[in-house]
Amino acid sequence: MALTTILLVGAGLFATSFVRLMRVDSGFDPNGVLSLAVGAPADPRSPAARAAGRGSEVIEQVVDAVGRVPGVELVGAVTGGLPLSGNWSRSSVELPGRGELPGADNEIDVRRISPEYLSVLRVPLLRGRHLAAGDRASAPLVALVNDAAARKYWPGQDALGQRITIADRERVVVGVVGNIRHLGPETPCRQEAYVPLAQERVTAATLVARTTRPPFEVLPAVKEAIRSINRDQRFSSDVITLDGYMDRLVGQRRFLMALTALLGCLGLVIAAAGVYGVMSYVVTQRTGEIGLRMALGATPGSVLRQVLQHASILLGAGLAIGLAGAW
Repeated sequence: MALTTILLVGAGLFATSFVRLMRVDSGFDPNGVLSLAVGAPADPRSPAARAAGRGSEVIEQVVDAVGRVPGVELVGAVTGGLPLSGNWSRSSVELPGRGELPGADNEIDVRRISPEYLSVLRVPLLRGRHLAAGDRASAPLVALVNDAAARKYWPGQDALGQRITIADRERVVVGVVGNIRHLGPETPCRQEAYVPLAQERVTAATLVARTTRPPFEVLPAVKEAIRSINRDQRFSSDVITLDGYMDRLVGQRRFLMALTALLGCLGLVIAAAGVYGVMSYVVTQRTGEIGLRMALGATPGSVLRQVLQHASILLGAGLAIGLAGAW
C-alpha cells in the first residue's frame, strides 16, 4: 500500500503538470499554420553579396505568390527560427546613453520578418504599429520589440519611439507585441526584436501560411506557387505544421504521463489483490476462533467489524507511510 500510494501520487503529479503545461499561453496560435523553407535562386554568375542583396526581394515575391493560392488565408516569412522549432538567433544590443548592457541583457533574440508574419501567428499588437510594406532598405531602420524586452530595457517608460542598436545598427521602436514562448510552454519568455526582412541581407527564410483548409491539402498548390518564382527550389523534410512542432515538443511528456498513470493503475490493482489475499489468509487462519466467538454469542456484524478494523489498520499504516514518502 505504501509503494502503491507513492506511485499513484507520482502519476497524479505527472498528469497535473501535463494539464498545466497544455494550458500555458504560448503567445501564438499554431493551429492550421503550414511552414516550409524557401530561398533565393542560385546564380553562379553573381557573387554571394549580390545574391544576398536580392534574396529578400525574391522571398517577397514568393510570399505574394503563395498568398494568391486558394485556401491560403495569410502568409509571411521569417529568419531566425520558428516558435517551438528549437532554433533562434541572438544579437548584441545597446541603448543610447547606457553603453554595453550587463550579463544576459546584452543580447536579444532577433527575427527578420515580412509584414504579415505576426498576423499569421496571431500575435497581439500591444502598442504602436506592425511592420509595413514601406519599411524597406531606403526607409529609416525600425523594429518591433516584445513586451518582455520593453519591460526589461525601458522599465516604467513607453518603448515606442525609443532607439535601440541591434547588431551595430540603430533602429527606432515602432511597436510592442505580445510575448511568444519560442522554446516551449514551460520556458520563460525572452526579450525579442522583429526587424523588417526588406531591410536585411538574406538568402533564405521560412515561409508560414495560415490556411482555411487542412494545411497539407493546399501544400501541392503552395509548392507550385513557390516554383513559379524559383524553379530551382528544392523542398526538404522540414515541411511541417506548427501544431506538429507542438506535438513533437509535448510528445515525450505525454508518453511519460501515460506510462506513469498506467503503472499507478497497475500498482493499485496489485495492491488491492494483495490486501484481499492477506485478509483472506488471516480470516482463514482465524476460522476456529471466529466459530468459538459466535458460539459464545458474538454476532456476525461484530466479527465483520473486527476483521475490517484489522484491515483498516493495515491500510491506514500503508497510506501514512506512502503519503510521507510521496511528500
